[in-house]
Amino acid sequence: MKRKFPNKSKAEAKDRVLKALNNSTYKYRTLNGLARDTHLDPEFVKTVLDSSTAVRKSFVKSKSGKQLYASKEKVSATEDLWVAFQALNSAKFGN
Repeated sequence: MKRKFPNKSKAEAKDRVLKALNNSTYKYRTLNGLARDTHLDPEFVKTVLDSSTAVRKSFVKSKSGKQLYASKEKVSATEDLWVAFQALNSAKFGN
């Protein structure tokens, strides 16, 4: 069931998602991890992630195949490409 948010609550919920994405403990986050930490519906979190210009969708996926997201403040496009390159090499040649 989709959760309805009044405008103020919706803005606060978006802020919670972006704040969780900027958590210094993690460089990359999964949708489900962000939803769990913010106590928000995963569909709403996905909408925030897909619509925010402050969010980078990573070139690589998690080990379990889930999409990873990062804050553009924390991860540059070049850094994300480098992480993808390292992941491909690790998968091909081992660690």
